[in-house]
Amino acid sequence: MVRVKKKVIAIVLTIALALSLMSFTACFGRGEGGKQYSQYTINAVWCDDEKTLSVEMELIYRNSYLVELSYLSLHLFPQAFREGAKYAAVTSSYEIQNAFPDGEVNYGTFSLKDVTIGGKAAKYRIEGVDENILTVDFPSPLMPTHTITIGITYTVRLPNIRHRFGWYGNTVNLGNFFPIAAVFENGEFHQDPYYSWGDPFFSAVAKFCVSITAPKNLIAAMSGLSEREELEGDTAITRAQIKRARDFAIVLGEFAVLEEEVDGILIRYYHTNCDEPEKNLQTAVDAINTFNELFGKYPYKSFSVVQTPFLHGGMEYPGLVMISDMLDGACFREVIIHETAHQWWYAVVGVNQVRHAWIDETLAEFSTTLFFEHNPEYGVTYEQRIASALSAYTLFADLYRHKPNFSTAMCRHLSEFRSAREYVYLTYVKGQIMMDALRAQIGADAVIQGMRYLYEQNKFGIVTPALFTAAFENASQRQLASFFDAWTSGTIQIFANP
Repeated sequence: MVRVKKKVIAIVLTIALALSLMSFTACFGRGEGGKQYSQYTINAVWCDDEKTLSVEMELIYRNSYLVELSYLSLHLFPQAFREGAKYAAVTSSYEIQNAFPDGEVNYGTFSLKDVTIGGKAAKYRIEGVDENILTVDFPSPLMPTHTITIGITYTVRLPNIRHRFGWYGNTVNLGNFFPIAAVFENGEFHQDPYYSWGDPFFSAVAKFCVSITAPKNLIAAMSGLSEREELEGDTAITRAQIKRARDFAIVLGEFAVLEEEVDGILIRYYHTNCDEPEKNLQTAVDAINTFNELFGKYPYKSFSVVQTPFLHGGMEYPGLVMISDMLDGACFREVIIHETAHQWWYAVVGVNQVRHAWIDETLAEFSTTLFFEHNPEYGVTYEQRIASALSAYTLFADLYRHKPNFSTAMCRHLSEFRSAREYVYLTYVKGQIMMDALRAQIGADAVIQGMRYLYEQNKFGIVTPALFTAAFENASQRQLASFFDAWTSGTIQIFANP
């Protein structure tokens, strides 16, 4: 019986992938303003019985750099969820307990089946410090502005875990589920491994056309504007497209869905067990409206907020955010606001989250405070938020200041943080305090103008500490390099007690 069942499943997967591929044959064209980006076509089939995702992916990779390339490296983030990973997705005993609430650690697998270039077998290797990189060799050098078509077929078995990538109950989180092109910089591709704290992701914008076939009882929330089609039998296919996005995520679940269109943007709230769905949808609407007004227009056609099993509070992807079902009430809505802010600071204005994580987390957390200042009906003031940050940070600093090698430097590699707690306090909390100090120095209007400059001048690109500083210098007409350096390097110390 097992063999027959697997044979039937294989036939269904083949048919579904073929249908998906036909649907996206003419998906991609030239980007806005004549500019071209790399293009991902991803056709996935979810097998609920086996907890596996079968994927056929075509990447039309464009060399956007000024040098010829002889190979391409792609991140394999699912490898962090396998047994024996050197850089596991969860590490501390506290996180393991919350990530695996069923009491038993469960691992996933990544099985690469085929890699092609132009339809022919390609030379490739799995490398990196944790078998976390797929490197594909080109048959001849790829010149700047030229493209090459890479096909990748693989299957992943998802772990039973409350995380970005995994399943729990009837919900499936598909964050970072596909091989994604690494960024080329200083003569090499970034090959950083997965870190259990922070967001160890760094990628350039691309176009995505994605389909997922799954049982009809599962609704698919996706990055990009999605459409669902029910097929014969007990399956449905959901398709979505998004342009100029630096990643793509999907969540499958037995969701109820609320939606509202605002300024041409379809905002959807997906939930399974929520006491205040209308309030949560309204929070997403208010956040989009507020940040549109403060920083500049949200560029995508849709925005999805998804209540889902998740170890941490929330997680951002372009056009979609995950909010943990362990939260509720005002705390749940605060996380919606923070993750929505990441649509501006990470999704549109990119950052190397491995080496400069403080940039997008500082901006997202301070944007959350600005949201409350501009929406007094939520009952939280700017002053309360800053006072709470100062209280929490000084307590943290006083507790840890006498430990060996204690540092309050914000500008550091993810590997240099010693714990998830240190990461949070030095990127989120201290970052917000820094922005309040900047506001006291150059004024509230100049801070907002600086954030607008940062958004408009770095849209769909990658912002560095130097570009971050330049935006606020332009807004204030003041030299601020020494100010930001003092805060991010740890020169400025804040303690409650001498």
